[in-house]
Amino acid sequence: MAGLRSKGNGGNGIDLMCGQSRKSPRWFTWHASSTSTGKCPYRHNTATNAAVLPFSEVRRHNFHMRNAKTKAAKSGNYESDLSEISGGSLDMTYLRGTIGYAIRRAQMAVFDDLQEAIGKYQISPTQFSVLSLVADNPGALQSTIAEALGVERPRIVPVIDQLEKRGLATRVRSATDGRARKIYLTAEGASLLETLKSRFAEHQRRVAARLNSGTDALLAELWRLAGDA
Repeated sequence: MAGLRSKGNGGNGIDLMCGQSRKSPRWFTWHASSTSTGKCPYRHNTATNAAVLPFSEVRRHNFHMRNAKTKAAKSGNYESDLSEISGGSLDMTYLRGTIGYAIRRAQMAVFDDLQEAIGKYQISPTQFSVLSLVADNPGALQSTIAEALGVERPRIVPVIDQLEKRGLATRVRSATDGRARKIYLTAEGASLLETLKSRFAEHQRRVAARLNSGTDALLAELWRLAGDA
């Protein structure tokens, strides 16, 4: 789990995010009458569209997640300390032996560290990727950026909307195709990107320090797995 969040829904229940992706969370509704234990099984009940978790447990869960990650980061003993947030006493032997689950957990850890590095600038990993890509490819088409990042075209639109709204990027209508938009960084966007890249370099060094093999070797293996070696 990437974490649980709650929001009031104006009724007797509490809406909960119990998804693995912050970009596509699944909001469920918890009602006090739905259980007597108040314990969340982390399952979506499709019949009632309910998740069983009281508001106090949402706060307790997120507090526990943050503390466990902080403890692991300080001690450097990720194997034992992260067991607090990766199953505890549960038998994780099978899942820990699967490539997909290992990559997903590694991605979560990397993104959490990245958020610590650049979060205060209110830039998401996707926005950072777009800024970096446009800096190296000024005038790239919006559709081409989406394809390069492996993002559906409709999903890249709000990302660029936010960058444009903040004055970090600008759209220019293509002279040859009135429907196409070319993307450029503004001076402010280029300046912020330099700051972000500095912070990102620190983040990458922290992540690389956890590896037994070199970063280049790991990247080569991951790109080979992605079919883009």
